[in-house]
Amino acid sequence: LTLACRQALASAYATAGRYEDAVSLLNEVVTIRAKQNKPDEPSVLLAREELANTHFIASDYESAAPIYESVLEARRANPDHRNQGIPEVLSNLADTYQQLGREEEAEALVQEALDLSVATFGDDHQMTYRTRTRFAMILSENGENERAVMHLEESVAGLKNSLGLSHHSTL
Repeated sequence: LTLACRQALASAYATAGRYEDAVSLLNEVVTIRAKQNKPDEPSVLLAREELANTHFIASDYESAAPIYESVLEARRANPDHRNQGIPEVLSNLADTYQQLGREEEAEALVQEALDLSVATFGDDHQMTYRTRTRFAMILSENGENERAVMHLEESVAGLKNSLGLSHHSTL
């Protein structure tokens, strides 16, 4: 419970823009969780992912990238959690690479995330639409506007159909 509270406090720090405090606290949480569990346990990976996310929102992409890379490697290596969280980590790493100017790698990663989302969840799933939207945003940033528009139109139409017009995500 104490670790969960620390992690929640770190999240609150990040929300308040206190990134140094958040990173410091999350480093403690990751260290403690890693000592208590196997390095590839979901609680450890989630804490490491949150640390990477905090670096990302603090615009510290150089620190975020290796953390995302190691989380992705751990998730891929664990056959017990097949595909669990991998599309999200791929997308986050793609966003990070995009910010670092590694556009081709970013596009390849988010394409992989989209392919995996379709294979895991199907074409008509919120996670797939979310990943498709992220893919489209990277395409747009890379100047591939027509492809981006096609994917965004598909996401908007699909979300309207699957969630309905009165859902808060489609309003």
